[in-house]
Amino acid sequence: SAASAAAAGASLPCAPKRMKVVVKWTCTKCKRSCIPVRDESRCLCGHRLREHHCQTPPNHTSSGAHDGSLPGPRLPCSRCPCKHFFFIVSEGAWILRCSCKHRHIEHDPVTHACNKPGCGCTRFFSPFVCNCDHPWSDHVQTTHWEEVRTVAQMLAAAEDFQSAAREVNDYSGLMRGGDLNQTPINVNRGNQLPR
Repeated sequence: SAASAAAAGASLPCAPKRMKVVVKWTCTKCKRSCIPVRDESRCLCGHRLREHHCQTPPNHTSSGAHDGSLPGPRLPCSRCPCKHFFFIVSEGAWILRCSCKHRHIEHDPVTHACNKPGCGCTRFFSPFVCNCDHPWSDHVQTTHWEEVRTVAQMLAAAEDFQSAAREVNDYSGLMRGGDLNQTPINVNRGNQLPR
């Protein structure tokens, strides 16, 4: 019965899926996700990702496909007028600066224009070059919904990976010449190896 399946921990096909927001900072040139964006990552407004609360997940059709109503979740900040998380690269005490030489928190969180008097900067832009050797301007931030995986799902995926890794790392199929079922031969001396 459905109740016993639920009690046993099996997920029902009609059970709602738990979703989380995932933010990625990706290079458009080399197509890799360069810097992991985590809950402690900073926004242009000065607040952390964890302080930006996502709106409701998008509607999904019965097939699980997105219905197109929302291109990506908006992440407005709960502590300031910032309407969407804008990832700022930082490492330890070092934090990305704009080409106008002012810090990210000296820029308006909505328009991204510099707030310093006399500065003509109309939008945050950085001359920063990433570890992938491409400039900051070649990177895009993407925000999407992802299903939250349970520990059991992660362990099952890890077991599948380990079995595939065992197959990949099985070097017996790479031995040169002869029948693999015969006695192994020492290639250096041409002598048979003891079994």
